[in-house]
Amino acid sequence: MSFNSLDRVLRAIAQQTNLQQQPIQLALKYWAEAVGEVVAAHTQLLSIQRDVLWVATSSASWAQTLTFERQRILAKLNQKLPSPLTDIRFSTAQWQRNQATYTQEVSGRNHPSSFPAASQTAIKGKCPDPRSAFAQWVKTTQERSHNLPLCPQCQSPTPPGELERWQVCCLCAAKEF
Repeated sequence: MSFNSLDRVLRAIAQQTNLQQQPIQLALKYWAEAVGEVVAAHTQLLSIQRDVLWVATSSASWAQTLTFERQRILAKLNQKLPSPLTDIRFSTAQWQRNQATYTQEVSGRNHPSSFPAASQTAIKGKCPDPRSAFAQWVKTTQERSHNLPLCPQCQSPTPPGELERWQVCCLCAAKEF
């Protein structure tokens, strides 16, 4: 019985792992290169079934645009993959946005209904029952709206951006429209 060196065994395992790498893993590896960083941010690879790559998109317009570009994307991906794909299907189904990215996008916007940073109080901890959860929500809502200006029509606390934009709160503005 002969023993192989540890280096030789590890090299054999690495080669075997590369050969057994799943097609979806390889597609994930080369996806951003094939479509670009902007498109990659609006897509998520879901699976490969019967040589068809299924991709979730952030919106229907992305799905439609990428459907028109699928032959070009297929050509780029198939150059990198050991077994070629026959098609790519794009859909908004199963799109799940990364929560950190979503929070960053929302916080970066200057939306008229956003609260000033000073009034952003977080809801703390979990509540044991619905009644205490409601009480905590009421308290947090009151804290947030305590220093907000009032709507001239309904006298409800209103984010300053809404008053700047419509001179009234969003509910009164919607009634006017």
